[in-house]
Amino acid sequence: MEPLNRFLAFDHLREVPRGIKKVAWSRTIRWIGWGFGESLIPIFLLSFSHSFTETGMLKSIYDVIFLVSLPVVSMFADELSSKVLLVLALVAYLFTGASYLFAGLTGLALFIIIARGLNGLAWCLDTIGIDTYLRRSAGVHSEAAAFGYVESLGNFGWLLAAIIGFFLIQFVPIHWLLFMIVPTSLLAFLPILHLRDGKPNTTRAAHVFHSYQVFFEGMRTWHTGQYRAAWIALLISIVSTMSSFFLPIAAYENGANLQQVILMTVIFTIPALGAWSIANVVDRIDKHRALIVLLATLPLSFLAVALMPSYEIEVLAAFVMQVIVVCVDLIVQAYITVISPRQQYGSVTGAIDGIKEFGAMITPVIAGAVADMAGLQGMFAVVCFVTIVTAAYVYHHPISRRVPDEASLPPIMMLP
Repeated sequence: MEPLNRFLAFDHLREVPRGIKKVAWSRTIRWIGWGFGESLIPIFLLSFSHSFTETGMLKSIYDVIFLVSLPVVSMFADELSSKVLLVLALVAYLFTGASYLFAGLTGLALFIIIARGLNGLAWCLDTIGIDTYLRRSAGVHSEAAAFGYVESLGNFGWLLAAIIGFFLIQFVPIHWLLFMIVPTSLLAFLPILHLRDGKPNTTRAAHVFHSYQVFFEGMRTWHTGQYRAAWIALLISIVSTMSSFFLPIAAYENGANLQQVILMTVIFTIPALGAWSIANVVDRIDKHRALIVLLATLPLSFLAVALMPSYEIEVLAAFVMQVIVVCVDLIVQAYITVISPRQQYGSVTGAIDGIKEFGAMITPVIAGAVADMAGLQGMFAVVCFVTIVTAAYVYHHPISRRVPDEASLPPIMMLP
């Protein structure tokens, strides 16, 4: 059990305070509700669209609302407790699940738009509320264990529900599976209502809000290495959207049934479950060489689905892409920590997060438009070309290992 506990980040479970366990179980209960039908959201959105562009636009509503809400919610988090934010998030999730149900029952895309918008707002409230509570409640030496506990428990709850959904989809329509968000969100209130929350953490709220407020101003002071890291982060956001959104659609369009789509999603979710173990490996390797190998593998994955559009190839490609996404994201985070002065950590982190959300927002629309013109295989071929160009550029122009302010960084953070 020891290796398993370490893999799940549970090896320091005793250090996790009771309040954090309540937050973790609340999120897990809610994620179980999402797990039943979330794998099929790309197909559900496709059924309300007349083109891939429209499908991409419906998908992007979530990201638009999230980005718009983030600085506002962060600002109000300065005045409200984490418990209030989490309660508001659960209320929004209730209406999200109900909107998905009404969309399926009535066939009106209006309810899809409402559901996607509420989902973006709810996730914004949820992630800020939970992150704030964890940073305030976890001790200095148990913060990593707290975050690992919440993420690992939630992911496994989602995975379990997705497996159940694999069998239920034979008898239950997609919109009823998505309606499971409602009862699980109601149950998720129980741990939150018994949560003891102290003073609001103004440091976290101000930090997030400030990061987005100075987004463009801060980027003007960046050096070349930071811009290169930002471009790679944007690329990874694009790849993640391709693997989690368009590959299930491509599989469905090529003849896969709904059970096969769920199975594909379950398989390519596995790398995220081992992110903590992967991080330990990333810390010990030459990051530049690893980055080159990973980026060079991406074009092969996209080329495979462009030239050999079979279900087995698409599942394998989706899994490989997600492994690469997890690894490259960890490497980029390590680079950013090393090449950015300590006083820029807040603004750079916020900017990188904003760039990734921006990529998740624009990719579905642009990729959908390309798919309408050139087909799904043509779209994957275009992304293949983009990844080749990026890999070649990074090979000839590596991210600088120079630390602008070396005195502000601990020696242990220096790259190999």
